[in-house]
Amino acid sequence: MSQIQISLEGTSAIAVAQALEGLPGYEVNYAVEDATVVTQGETSDKFARVLITMKAIVDLTGQTVQVADQGLSFLEHLRDFQSQPVQSVLVISGNREIEVENATPEEIVKIINELEK
Repeated sequence: MSQIQISLEGTSAIAVAQALEGLPGYEVNYAVEDATVVTQGETSDKFARVLITMKAIVDLTGQTVQVADQGLSFLEHLRDFQSQPVQSVLVISGNREIEVENATPEEIVKIINELEK
């Protein structure tokens, strides 16, 4: 069973973590590690560091669910999700790591799919 760990940092980290909860083929858990309020003029945003753990779900035949196929349907799900890019993303799967700045939720899903190949 594969496991992916993701660290998100930025004002949209919590919203993106919540959106990833619906990723087909995965059991997703997340925890907000640090959150501070950042004031910019009259608006304030919560800058957060969120840690996500994702485990692939195994179907009854013992085969890992095909995440690449389901990733497309999840990207369709994200079509209506509006969020600023996440300022800092670190994705770890086994001994592979990918770090990206200013990543959209769609880019994060593509990274997950790439690591699962």
